[in-house]
Amino acid sequence: MRRIGLVLTVTAMFLFAAAATAWARGDGWQPLPPPPPFDTQCGSTPVHVTFPVDRQYFRNLPQQDGTIIQQITGSLFVHFATDSGPSVTLNLSGPGSNVIYPNGDFELHGEGLNGGSWSPDQAAALGMPEQWASSGLIDVIIHPDGSVIGVRIPHNVTDICAELGV
Repeated sequence: MRRIGLVLTVTAMFLFAAAATAWARGDGWQPLPPPPPFDTQCGSTPVHVTFPVDRQYFRNLPQQDGTIIQQITGSLFVHFATDSGPSVTLNLSGPGSNVIYPNGDFELHGEGLNGGSWSPDQAAALGMPEQWASSGLIDVIIHPDGSVIGVRIPHNVTDICAELGV
C-alpha cells in the first residue's frame, strides 16, 4: 500500500506547463484529477503538502505490447509546510510522462521542474533526498517490489527537508 501511495504521490507531483493549449488542442487530453492534500515526514517532523495551483492534463497512449504511455502537461505548484512555521512553495510544472509496463514496472520520465518522495531505500539507491525537487531530465524505473533504477538523475536536486530547515 505504501508503494502505491508513493507512486501516486510521485505521479501527482510529476508536473507540467501549457495546460490551456493542451486542453484546447484536443487529441485526447483530459484534466488530471487533483491530488488530495497529504502529510509526509522530514525525519520526525510532519510536513503538510497541498497543491495551491493544479492545472494538469494527461493523455494515455496505449502501445501494442500492452505498455501505456501517460503524457502529462500543465501547471502544478506544491506547498510544503511544517507545524512550527517554515514553509516553501515550489513550481513543479514538468512536463513529463509515466510509462506503465505489462510486467508491472513504472517509469517516471520528467523534463523541466519536477518533484516527489522516495522511501529511505529508494532515496539511498538513487542518491537523492527522500523529499525532493529537481530541474532537468529525470528518468527512474520503479519495479513492483519497490526497488528503483536511476536511468538519469538530474544534477540540480533540492532537498525539500533542508529547505524547510528540518
